[in-house]
Amino acid sequence: MKVYETLKDDCLNDPLLGTLPATARDWMARMLDYTIVGGKMNRGLAVLEALREIKGDVTEEEEFLANVAGWGIEILQAFFLVVSAHAPGSRAPPPRRRPGRDPRSHATPDPPHPARRRTTSWTGR
Repeated sequence: MKVYETLKDDCLNDPLLGTLPATARDWMARMLDYTIVGGKMNRGLAVLEALREIKGDVTEEEEFLANVAGWGIEILQAFFLVVSAHAPGSRAPPPRRRPGRDPRSHATPDPPHPARRRTTSWTGR
């Protein structure tokens, strides 16, 4: 989890985001925590375990790099899930339900982002 926090901080402090207001950064932090840490984290944790099975003893640097790769895969997968869930006409299957947890972040009592609903069609009518 330490590596995830480092990656999250790097993302939130990226110079490209320098002009964003603090509320946008807070939203991004909550969204990352909800979609990534709120899941099973299999991908984020599996890369290091696979490396240990293949190589045996790993150095501290190899452990860090394996964790970066694993969390990068986890972040990318979370992105794909969010995009596929909100894409118009998406053929993606609905997210699996976990007991006591709604897979749709906008359906939570305190959503990490405001729910956006389309009130008009693509033609503006």
